Amino acid sequence: MKVCISCSLSFPDEVLAVKEKLEKLGHNVVVPDGIANRAIEKADFDAVTAKADDGYDSMRAHFAKIRESDALLVCNFTKKGIENYIGANTFLEMGYAYSLEKPVYVLNRLPDQPYINDELKAFGAIELAPSFINLPPNSKLLRQGNGPCRFCRSQIRRRRHR
Repeated sequence: MKVCISCSLSFPDEVLAVKEKLEKLGHNVVVPDGIANRAIEKADFDAVTAKADDGYDSMRAHFAKIRESDALLVCNFTKKGIENYIGANTFLEMGYAYSLEKPVYVLNRLPDQPYINDELKAFGAIELAPSFINLPPNSKLLRQGNGPCRFCRSQIRRRRHR
């Protein structure tokens, strides 16, 4: 399965470790350009500046990655004193994946962020936990045509009937 990771750019090491673990399970994984670039940048890398560098639209580029993927995985770690933080860009990307009827997974439990709690629940996000137990093994995914795999379609149907 092709998995697109969405996350805060503040956690490149953690996100790259998740990517590596998923790849060992046989998944094709893409990360935000800011994570890939930060892994090779200097210690003074600034995520805000990177988003606006050279007129490159990193948000549209990541939306394209979401469109081309079978599912979205949110790597939500503790940040700014908020356990399992989901920031504005990640929230936007979750909504975009939801609008495309892609399954949305979260690595850790959903955060308690009162201003977006209802929306986060409406996305029908599936909590993976560090063991990735709720992510189907790649070998069981049978793609048909250009649409989502069979597992992803079942998750979409289940979400619609809640």
